[in-house]
Amino acid sequence: KMEVWTAESVWNFENKLFLLQAERYYAFGEMDHAAEKYKLAQESSKKHRFLHEEALACELAANFHEKAGNVKFVAELID
Repeated sequence: KMEVWTAESVWNFENKLFLLQAERYYAFGEMDHAAEKYKLAQESSKKHRFLHEEALACELAANFHEKAGNVKFVAELID
């Protein structure tokens, strides 16, 4: 359903879809795909000026990278 909403209103739903996909990939252990979707969620949120959703994407991505052992990304995301 989220894909349908995104197709109808890219600016409003794209970042949300990317974030949901990132969380799903993370839950299933597909770390490379998760990392890419977190990045896309952050970029889309910023592009469409959803500051609060950009913050959420950064927070979840930082948590993901910390647990994955990528500490260099954590500082960049929460700074």
